[in-house]
Amino acid sequence: MTREEFARLVMAIRTYYPKEKILPNKEAMQLWYEQLNDLDYATLSMSLQKWVNTEKWSPTIADLRRLSAEITTPSLDIDAGQSFQEARKMIQTYGRYRREDALANMSPITRKVVERMGYDTMCDCENIEVERGQFTKIFDNLSQRERQDAQLPNKLKELITSTTMQLEEKYDEKM
Repeated sequence: MTREEFARLVMAIRTYYPKEKILPNKEAMQLWYEQLNDLDYATLSMSLQKWVNTEKWSPTIADLRRLSAEITTPSLDIDAGQSFQEARKMIQTYGRYRREDALANMSPITRKVVERMGYDTMCDCENIEVERGQFTKIFDNLSQRERQDAQLPNKLKELITSTTMQLEEKYDEKM
């Protein structure tokens, strides 16, 4: 997003919320721009439109990033129940011995949950309610992480990954 596009966005926010003192100075504008400039202007504009039509107060950076992530990452729309049904259907369709085919036909998050639970374990399950509960817990944790990850700028994700790897290396050296 260019600075000119960002300025249009800020003008829109100020127009929608005239009573609030939003981005009152150049420093505030610069900070917001630094946090949002990696997003596509059209996506951010849609996010603002959605916010204005559904919320009472002005958006925060996190609000705009969350809505933008929802628009650009449709896989975040699936819920635990849909994911569980998808997993059960693939397991019934492909059975125990066509694991790779079943996993290949699952949405990414469903595949991750099934891999964590164990494909064979799900095939052998006799208590579907217990299985559904375990699946839902894992799904909710993964989904929350994916939503947060989708909101972060790529540069920040890279910095976090690099820092984590450095810390892991230091930990491994001590062991």
